[in-house]
Amino acid sequence: TKGEASIIYDYANSMFRKGQYQIAARNFSRMIKLYPGLVGYQDAQLKLGISYLYLNDFKLAAKEIRKYVEVKASSPLGYQARIWLMRAYIGQKKYSETLLAGSEVLNRSSKGTADEQTLIEAKLLLAQAQLALSKPEKAVAMVDSIDEKAFGRAEARVRAENHRVQMKLADDRCRKIMSRRPQTEEEVIQSVDRTGQCILTIFNSYHLLARENSIYWSQDGLIGLRSSLKFYSSVCLNPPAPKGKRTKQEAEQYRKEMVEFLTNRCEKTLETAKGMLVHWKSKYPQSKTYFARAEELLLR
Repeated sequence: TKGEASIIYDYANSMFRKGQYQIAARNFSRMIKLYPGLVGYQDAQLKLGISYLYLNDFKLAAKEIRKYVEVKASSPLGYQARIWLMRAYIGQKKYSETLLAGSEVLNRSSKGTADEQTLIEAKLLLAQAQLALSKPEKAVAMVDSIDEKAFGRAEARVRAENHRVQMKLADDRCRKIMSRRPQTEEEVIQSVDRTGQCILTIFNSYHLLARENSIYWSQDGLIGLRSSLKFYSSVCLNPPAPKGKRTKQEAEQYRKEMVEFLTNRCEKTLETAKGMLVHWKSKYPQSKTYFARAEELLLR
């Protein structure tokens, strides 16, 4: 009966709001099997898919969300659901499918079917897919196309995701600065210094992210920071070979001296990063926990 369906739905929805996604998924699934297509409860299909998404079962998430998208088709709800579908595709590394779903949102935004926040989220996800497909120029262009006024009106979680995307774009740039070809000492030092400045821009984007006080994106941002710092350490500890011919002993001595020299420069960069975090921790006390966690990464 509809009354029983309501009881199952309300319980599943309660678990969903509490973040108990395993229980929510089980009950949404039960309700859909018992009462398929029941009027007034179609969002159970979407919430089932979102539950799977939060459980990192991206394949099942995409399957269930697609069903909802097919029912809602060209309605505003259908295009909002496509955002969740894009997230499920990215989780599966299905970037071509992500681009296709995103293009559908962009095509409808001009007709008023997709609201401005849905459009912003679509562009951020499209940028991440383009970056994963090694097309950073397209990713940057997609982020740059976001309307500033609309961005200012977006929810904090959307603004936080934008800053996380900016971190990823900066990380991509940082990793392309140092060439592994033989270089002069001056070239190596310049590349390491440029990489260091680039790393600081990642910290700046993280500070903007942390100020939005999004638990999920702040934690994801810390994962990104850890990866960027690990890369930066490898740059400082593994200088490219010098130009010209050298004996094995000379090459080893050169490497030893360069590593020591570069390590000192890199430590100064990290001290600058620490100073930035201390300043932000004092200036934005509501986000100090996130800055403190970033500071801990510099101590490892």
